[in-house]
Amino acid sequence: MYRYLYYILGILLVAGCSNEDRFTPDDEGKQKVNISVFAENGTIGNDIKAGLYMVNYINGFEEELLPAGNYINNQLIVYRNNRWESREPIYWYDETTAADFYVYAPYKEDVENACALQFCVDTDQRMEKRMAQSDFLWGIIKREYPSENSFELKMQHHFSKLTVVITTDGTFENLSADNISVAIGGTKTSSEINLQTGEIAAMGEVQDVICHNNGDLSYTAILIPQQIPFSDFIKIDWNGNPYTLQSAFRLESRKEYKLTVKLKKTAGGFDIGIEGWDIIDEDFGGIIGGV
Repeated sequence: MYRYLYYILGILLVAGCSNEDRFTPDDEGKQKVNISVFAENGTIGNDIKAGLYMVNYINGFEEELLPAGNYINNQLIVYRNNRWESREPIYWYDETTAADFYVYAPYKEDVENACALQFCVDTDQRMEKRMAQSDFLWGIIKREYPSENSFELKMQHHFSKLTVVITTDGTFENLSADNISVAIGGTKTSSEINLQTGEIAAMGEVQDVICHNNGDLSYTAILIPQQIPFSDFIKIDWNGNPYTLQSAFRLESRKEYKLTVKLKKTAGGFDIGIEGWDIIDEDFGGIIGGV
């Protein structure tokens, strides 16, 4: 089952017995510290690809993350064999210059602007792999100085996670995951992300996002944080019959929501009622609509 976890990247200086072992001059003769990236803990699969940016404090002053052309710019790192491996060696600027680090996943090869990275969630997340690929991770650490000690860079889930749990009043027969699908409506599925600040802007047209079935009658989707206007928010298809629940809601970054939906039979079909979000005190209860 897909779980929300915190992934931790550790950046470890390559140890040595002397400065000659620890520092490697580049073509211009500057001395730089060689570093490697590894996973300290967290349950993740192999071949997870992330992008790393490194920005130096030149003359002691903080530099901004540039759209492109940073000191380390969108360096590919891959989690493989229980460790993070970089495509190319990563070096400190010198023995004393501090740096900021930014990391994100999943990796994108062509990032034109690190301050406006374009990322979309999959509109069909029925396969767990597609849901995982929609899960944008982001981490930052500020003013880290060269040292023989390791430091941690936490990469957190940056989008929203919504789980819909279906219950009934006991009058339904043959109600199972095989004859029910759930989609989330009213959401924009494209975004622009500033890797320096973590700010997210939902963009583009509104599209339905089909949820992943977690087993039984629980359905989950990864969504871009945004204000969802009053619309057909929860869309349930039962044996080819569509039913909707209208609502408005605000999805916030790094938050997980659970919405319990109760199906109730009526003379004309059935109604959908909201029993409440599990992390919100406000009661959203009630019977909505009727078919």
